[in-house]
Amino acid sequence: MKKILKNTEFILKMQHVFFFDDNRLDDFDDFHSDDEDRFKIIGKIRDVLVVIYTEREDRTRIISARLAEKFEKEAYYEQFYY
Repeated sequence: MKKILKNTEFILKMQHVFFFDDNRLDDFDDFHSDDEDRFKIIGKIRDVLVVIYTEREDRTRIISARLAEKFEKEAYYEQFYY
């Protein structure tokens, strides 16, 4: 089951994922980009988080944020072994 983060906790963690995790994975989301370009970030503060976002004019719009699933955590940690 996916755990959706509460607003306050989400905002604080998102700032860290976007700005302070130098190891974050940022990728274009081909599958969900029919109407607008969407991007997926996998980053870590205490837990590994996944954020889907889009750029609109001069703003970044967060579409969703959640704890990473097993395969996303593996992708995040895999970068440290190569």
